Amino acid sequence: MLRGDFMEKNKVFFDENSNTFTSYISELNERTINSREIIVWFRNEEMFDTSKYFWCNNYMAGKLGIQRNDKGLIRTQDYYNTFVLDDEGNEMIETLKKASLQLKNNNETKTQYIVKLQNQETKEVFYIDFILEVFDRFPDGKIKIWGGNGIDISETFKRRKKIEYLASHDPVTNMLNRRYLYKNINKLWSHCKRDRKFISFIMIDIDDFKMYNDNFGHIEGDRILKFVGNTIFESLSRPLDLVGRYGGEEFLVVLPDTSIEGAYIIAEKIRNNIYSLKIEKNRESTRKNLSISLGVSCVIPSDEITLEETIDCADKAMYKAKEIGKNRTVIYGE
Repeated sequence: MLRGDFMEKNKVFFDENSNTFTSYISELNERTINSREIIVWFRNEEMFDTSKYFWCNNYMAGKLGIQRNDKGLIRTQDYYNTFVLDDEGNEMIETLKKASLQLKNNNETKTQYIVKLQNQETKEVFYIDFILEVFDRFPDGKIKIWGGNGIDISETFKRRKKIEYLASHDPVTNMLNRRYLYKNINKLWSHCKRDRKFISFIMIDIDDFKMYNDNFGHIEGDRILKFVGNTIFESLSRPLDLVGRYGGEEFLVVLPDTSIEGAYIIAEKIRNNIYSLKIEKNRESTRKNLSISLGVSCVIPSDEITLEETIDCADKAMYKAKEIGKNRTVIYGE
């Protein structure tokens, strides 16, 4: 049976029997016993009440790792316990809430969303593409019966996420590449401009990296790029702080809501963390250990200055750090 066929075929059946939901639960179980779709039916607004139960087919219960009772019902709370609460899962939950409220408030009759769930027994994580539809309402507009069906799109979704990851990340360091770094920076820039808050940039370049490559080879050079990138990332502590590979041996750190003084402290922390790794560089270098030079710029975004100009200021400060001896941090304009 194709997706949606069960819903469409039984729509009239459910409309005509909306007041006798429990009487045909056994028939629901029989009709869906071999279904590979995820099918749910709610009475009234029990989807929003975690103390209530709702019907689902055996396939859905198996996917969730939840036992149905003898009528084929599971607790709403048990269903919500399967939701994955990471950043991606929470974003999907917010979309679900908005979609469900639209149905509840009589604005829509059908909606579609994706949820990220975890089997309670095996801990397997999977993605379900759901269609949820209202079939009947009470005279006051409240939902009498609604239901939905979904399909497991985990493999398709994971392949799509992998393609998105490869498109947005540098293959050597696994950090954001320049294109997607800018995509994220633009959002932070807009937020800081709206809220009249500082945003700081740290441009970082590995000192004498060409010497290192010449001495140890490009494979080892790539390893060091990844090592340096990880150290920079681990030197940051806030969720909104960004770092990515800007190009070659350059990295860019973005610090929203951070003053020039705060950015300088973080830059020095990064520089010291890299130097303390004591990575041997080259006999020809003026320093035994691998080091970095850093340039810092800071601004409250406005119509008078562009994002590109502010990053360029950090770049110029970084080159000044190289000119006056390397292994140091320079603030633009000082």
